[in-house]
Amino acid sequence: MGESEVSESTTYTHIGVPCDKYHQLDENVQICCTKLRQTYFGINEYGISHKALHSLTMKKLYNTIVLPRALYGSELWNELQEKHISSLERAHKACVKHMQNMPTNTRTDVALSCIAVYPIETFIDRRKLLFLGQLCHTDPGKRISILFLQRLVKFMNSPSTTFGFLPDVYIILEKYSLNML
Repeated sequence: MGESEVSESTTYTHIGVPCDKYHQLDENVQICCTKLRQTYFGINEYGISHKALHSLTMKKLYNTIVLPRALYGSELWNELQEKHISSLERAHKACVKHMQNMPTNTRTDVALSCIAVYPIETFIDRRKLLFLGQLCHTDPGKRISILFLQRLVKFMNSPSTTFGFLPDVYIILEKYSLNML
């Protein structure tokens, strides 16, 4: 600008969500894991713990307070890799086992099934599908609806060249046998 040189940043914040210009999710996943643990164990420090409350009550608090805070912006994550899911699941299962007062070496499937908690990938998929539903039900005259339809048409015409939200949602729809196309 003018005489001074402006350098391009590799990261930026979009509606409170840190983003990387290369669309890498390493930082986002790390922040999510940290928030997940900090929020859950922070609640426990204030006397709301598995010792004072039933594990199903703890599950309700976990689903209504901890997960929404930790997964804020996860609807925008695309191309989640196995290493990311593994990190998220590690933090998730530590909280789930703690809320049931189970040892850390307890099998994860047992810990999750005892209080009917889904894997964290399922929570992220649900958030993406809810966001898709909101986009589909947006007033057709709004700019966001027009942009969504343009990107949907572009994706349907050339799915291999498109990246981002729509290819991820398409994979999720196939994964849960919801694809009607």
